[in-house]
Amino acid sequence: MSKTENKIPDYFWENRAWIFEHYNELTRNFADKWITVFNGKVVASGNSISEVEKIAKKKIGEKCLPVTFIEKGVHIYGIISTV
Repeated sequence: MSKTENKIPDYFWENRAWIFEHYNELTRNFADKWITVFNGKVVASGNSISEVEKIAKKKIGEKCLPVTFIEKGVHIYGIISTV
């Protein structure tokens, strides 16, 4: 496999940057949801990454897109571990 086959497309980074630039406004409509963006538009949102990927694939086909959790408020994450 060549290096160009593994390269993440420029539009991925542009869409990722757009998410972070618009994060505050995204929290108003997509608080505590997973989203993905293409060309500066939210193309899918949902409660799980797989749900968002499925919706996005139906809408725009197979693309390399950033999927981001739009967190609002305080969340506590944890696991049960036996050490």
